[in-house]
Amino acid sequence: MNKPTALILIFISTLFTSCSGGGVSSSNSIADEQNITNETLHFINTQTNIEVSSYGVIYSGNYMASFRTQHQMIEMYDGRLLISGGRSVSGLFGNHIYSRTEIFDPITGIWNYNSSVKERSYSVKMVALLNNRVLIGSGKNAEVLDVNNQIVSTITDPNCMSTIESGLASVLLPDGRVLLTGSNLQHVGVAEIYHPDQEEFGCFEIIPGLTSTREGNTFTIVDDGRVLLAGGNGYQFANAEWFDPSNNTFQAIENPMMRQRLGHSATLLNNGKILIAGGYDGQHHIASAEIFDPETESFSYTQNDMNIARSNAHLMPIESGVRAGKVLVVGGYMADSLYGSSEIEVFDPEIESFSSIGLEFPNPSSYGAMSTYGKGRYVYTGGYYGLNNMTIIDTNFVWVGTLGVKGGTAPYQFSITTGTGEIDADTGKISLPFLEQNISVRVTDANGNTANHSFTVHFTE
Repeated sequence: MNKPTALILIFISTLFTSCSGGGVSSSNSIADEQNITNETLHFINTQTNIEVSSYGVIYSGNYMASFRTQHQMIEMYDGRLLISGGRSVSGLFGNHIYSRTEIFDPITGIWNYNSSVKERSYSVKMVALLNNRVLIGSGKNAEVLDVNNQIVSTITDPNCMSTIESGLASVLLPDGRVLLTGSNLQHVGVAEIYHPDQEEFGCFEIIPGLTSTREGNTFTIVDDGRVLLAGGNGYQFANAEWFDPSNNTFQAIENPMMRQRLGHSATLLNNGKILIAGGYDGQHHIASAEIFDPETESFSYTQNDMNIARSNAHLMPIESGVRAGKVLVVGGYMADSLYGSSEIEVFDPEIESFSSIGLEFPNPSSYGAMSTYGKGRYVYTGGYYGLNNMTIIDTNFVWVGTLGVKGGTAPYQFSITTGTGEIDADTGKISLPFLEQNISVRVTDANGNTANHSFTVHFTE
């Protein structure tokens, strides 16, 4: 996919001087100067030490083939993205529930329809399997999608069928099996293991010992391979338990969570602890968050709450660079806004605190889908506001701005001569990775005249 031509610049301290004064040069700054031909070609950016405070770049990708909300999206092992389920937005395009899946190919940058699942659902759950198949749903409607051959198969062997009919939560275990929880037709809590290598299309096995009936709980896999199951069963539970995949056993955690939560989010932090944030308690959307320590098996509140009370938010750990270990909080449902929150927050595990980073999501939306998209990148699609949009958050790069020049004769050509980064040869838009480094850039005008500029990039909070 090509890098964007229009970007949102993220919380940047003073970078380059524009022709009208301080701040970041606009994308039109070069065009504004191209009529000046009687001056010697030179950069108008004279700052040599640049301090940058940024968490990445947000830009738009190509539109999905359909307008969806309440769908699910996963990254497959070959780097493609798969979307299934969901519905169109009532009042705009009807209230159609989708059966067709979509595939995004990062090489072509295009979404295409794939196979149709047999059971339409706007609350579908998917898990990418290690054998290049995808497990979709549970219960009598559980299906296995072979993406490459565009074949959808239903598990019909009565000895292998799933019994979970509501409240499904699922997670891929490190050994390739899938752990599922939910309720059966009698509203009794059930835990199952899906074995993808058994029978033709895999086999579900009931695992006894689940300590609580859970619907909508979170799964978090910790460093030793155990799985934390937290909350669930509506908003009634504030408890948690372990699942040990080495012996298929459950163990209740004695200490309760700090409060009841449904629709909360959880992620493993780089210090081995687990962040549990937001949710709904039966009356209100929740701004509070808590930390679970696997060593002490205890829960404690974070130092402060999120700025926005939200449920179903997306927690995105930053994997590399100077911000590695911090967690971005994106999207989610708010009580006073159907479209969700546009504010992106960051959680710092070292001080267990949330803060605003001055960044807003360009398409605020609840009930969209988010997935990883390679290392350090995340993709958000659809939702009540975004419809068929695709928005990419890339935490690997910080977009600095547009280099401005004066004099010479247009058109200009820009290049980086020293350092690591990307620059648009025609416009001078420059993007740099999260590295403290020395950068040298060169501009050449239509007559072959050149000008050079160097600067050093430092990162600050």
